[in-house]
Amino acid sequence: MALDLGISKYNHSCRPTCTMVFDGYRVCLRPLVPGVDASDVSQAFISYIDVGRSKYVRRKDLKARWYFDCECSRCVDPADDMLTAIKCSTPGCPEPLITSETAEPCYIACPRCRGMTDESTVIEAQELMKSLPASFDPSVPAKTLEELLEKAERILHPNNVYIARLRTALFHVTGSLEQNMDASPKLIVMLATSYFT
Repeated sequence: MALDLGISKYNHSCRPTCTMVFDGYRVCLRPLVPGVDASDVSQAFISYIDVGRSKYVRRKDLKARWYFDCECSRCVDPADDMLTAIKCSTPGCPEPLITSETAEPCYIACPRCRGMTDESTVIEAQELMKSLPASFDPSVPAKTLEELLEKAERILHPNNVYIARLRTALFHVTGSLEQNMDASPKLIVMLATSYFT
């Protein structure tokens, strides 16, 4: 393992403005955002972790590996909790109900249909999200992933990042993108939302 002292001066953001590109032993910073000067550490931020995860998982990972509590623009943005939204309990209502893995469990009123989702459903969704691993071993049986996905789709909103990650893991394990082409456009939208919100 080596430490590149040139790159070590760049701070982390869960909404990075630059990415690292490796060319053998050389590393270059490439802007992800127009107008960002990659040599200016006050505007060039990189991600130390996989940003395609929920705020709870990102912060947990950063604390465990890098020993800091992330307060970047994305982590303090309430809109980021859209990634951990649950389904409205009113059948057919498409409205996402905003919560997170660590939010205080409570009844949630749907802003669209005014239906109430009870505290036990919120707790079940939070426990499910916390129980899912950060990544899946490729040797996990497809049946296990299918069962987890079915359970997640019952209570989590379709745009929830955990559903996107379960679908991605299932694609990986089955090795058959062709079988899952109907879900691919939706998955791409969900992953793009998690990376660029």
